[in-house]
Amino acid sequence: MSPHRIVTVPILPRGMVNSFLLIGERPVVVDTGVPGSAPKVLAALAREGFAPGDVSLILITHRHVDHIGSAAAVKRATGAPVAVHALDAEWLRKGDGGTRPPTGWGGRLLDLTGLPSQRAAPCAPDLVIDRDLPLAPYGVSDGVVLHTPGHTPGSISALFPNGDVLAGDLVIGGISFLGGIARLGHARKPPFEDDPGAVRQSLTGLLDRGASRFFVGHGGPLMAREVRRYIAREPRLGIFKRAAIRAA
Repeated sequence: MSPHRIVTVPILPRGMVNSFLLIGERPVVVDTGVPGSAPKVLAALAREGFAPGDVSLILITHRHVDHIGSAAAVKRATGAPVAVHALDAEWLRKGDGGTRPPTGWGGRLLDLTGLPSQRAAPCAPDLVIDRDLPLAPYGVSDGVVLHTPGHTPGSISALFPNGDVLAGDLVIGGISFLGGIARLGHARKPPFEDDPGAVRQSLTGLLDRGASRFFVGHGGPLMAREVRRYIAREPRLGIFKRAAIRAA
């Protein structure tokens, strides 16, 4: 039996925004949702039989506000250290999700709502990740945190020998602008993305290391076969766009 369990914490309904509890000997909170989400995270801990002080680590997969939004509040409630990659750490300190290049009309429309530009309470990271981070010291004996850039420069993923991976927003599932609502297991591009080429490399690297079930921040989980189909579509989409630009 795997030494870990992954529990989805629904921050918004129908998978539109997910946080996670990574449960081993002690729980790790992975992402903290939008501002005001701390009560939902704490309630999920209680349902699993844990007190706030049992949390060993708060792991931030990347700097966007729907992932860092309640980091400061969850840190105050639990006393747990907050970990983020070095390339996204300054944004966490400022409570600012940083730049968000839209991937299409969905991202541009979402930006018009003002939701992605919300500010979070500033949160000082306690652990700035700059290399692979084993999770054994935090009570999850079989996990390792890897740098998987592309969605943001400092995006990270937690990978496990059984093929589970907590992959942030490298890919999402569902049909809404954010992901979620329906067809949660259908892989698609998130509304914002820094470097599509780096995303493909990161996803391919995770698959090559045995990732088979992707827990993501919106929708999901996604199975490896679906993620491979998603990766295969991306080069063709890129060629189509370039050809359309030349034709214009």
